[in-house]
Amino acid sequence: MIDNSKSKYDKKLLDKIIKNKRLAKKIKYSEKKCFVAGWFYPPQTTAQAISTFKILKNSKYRYDVFTTISHAFNYDSVTDFNVFSTQNINVNISNETDPEKWCQLAADEFIKKSTQYDFFMTRVMPSWGHDVGLKIRERGNNTKWIASFADPMFNSPYALARIAYDNFEKTEANNILKNIDDIFNNPDEGKYSCFEQLIIEKNKIVKVFEECDLMIFTNKYQLKWMFGDLYEKYKQKCLVLSHSFDPDFYLFREKKHDSIKRFLFIGHTDEYRNLNSFVKALVKIKRENPKYLKRIRVILIGSIYDETSKLIKENKLENIFSEEPNVDYLTSIDKMCQSDVLIHSDA
Repeated sequence: MIDNSKSKYDKKLLDKIIKNKRLAKKIKYSEKKCFVAGWFYPPQTTAQAISTFKILKNSKYRYDVFTTISHAFNYDSVTDFNVFSTQNINVNISNETDPEKWCQLAADEFIKKSTQYDFFMTRVMPSWGHDVGLKIRERGNNTKWIASFADPMFNSPYALARIAYDNFEKTEANNILKNIDDIFNNPDEGKYSCFEQLIIEKNKIVKVFEECDLMIFTNKYQLKWMFGDLYEKYKQKCLVLSHSFDPDFYLFREKKHDSIKRFLFIGHTDEYRNLNSFVKALVKIKRENPKYLKRIRVILIGSIYDETSKLIKENKLENIFSEEPNVDYLTSIDKMCQSDVLIHSDA
C-alpha cells in the first residue's frame, strides 16, 4: 500500500541512517553465513519484507537474500533501496514471478553455493515460502533449516473462514468452523471438496515441521494456535521472536497541540477483515453524541473495502473520514507518529 514517491523526510532519514552505518562499521560481524529465501524483501515495502529486513539487520551474522520483484497480491510498491542497505546483507533479486519456478531457482541457488552457508532460512508469507526448504531437503541437503512463520499458515482462522463463508450458508459455515477437525481428519470429497487445497497445504506444512530444525513465530499465542494438538510434539523446535522496533526509521516531530483526535489506518481490508464496525461505532456517536465527532478525524490509506466506503457515504461521514492516496514508507511512518490512535483490522 506504499508507492515509490519521494518523501520530504527522505533526506533527513537517509542522513541519519548513513550516520548509523558509519557507527555500524565498528560492529564485528560473525563469519557465520545464512541463505535466506524470502519472496517479500526490500525494496518491496510490504510488512513481510520490512519485518524480514529488521530480523536480519539486527543480527551479527551475514546473509545472502534470494527474493523477487513480483507484484503478487497487488504489492507493487518500492522504497529507495538505500534505506534498507546494510553491511551484513547481500540481496539477489530474481526476475522470476511464477511461484513454482521461483522456489526452484531459490533451491538451485542454495545448492550451488551450499558449502558457503552455515544454515538457511525460509519465510512465509506467501504460503509457498517454505517450499524452497522442502526442495532443498528433497535433494539430500541437511544444512540447518530455520522455517520462519510470520503468519499462521497452519490452522489459519482467516483462511478457514474465507472458504467456509464463500461456500456455505452462514449457519452451516459456523457449524463447520466449530468442528473443523472433522473435515481435516475425515475429508469428504463431495460436500467439503472446497477444503481440498487447504488440506493439501496443511499436510505440506506438517512436513515442514518434521524436516526443519527450528521454527520462528512472532508471539506465543500464534505458536500455540497454529500447532493445536501438535504443540507438545514440536515445541522444542520453536522460538518466539517478536516484531522488532527499529529506531533508525523514526524521526519524531512535535505533534499538533489541539483538541482533535487523529485516527490512522494503513493497510489492507476486505470482506472478512474491515473497518465496518469502526464506522458503525462512529455512526452511533453521531446519533447519540454528535458533538464528539467534531474532535475526531480518521485517515484511511491502502486497500479499503468497498462496503466500508459505502457506509461512510451513506451516513454522511465524509467530513470525518478521508481516504488518502498511497504514500512512501518513510511518510507512512511519519503519519503514524503524528496520529493519536492507529487502527488495526484483525481477521
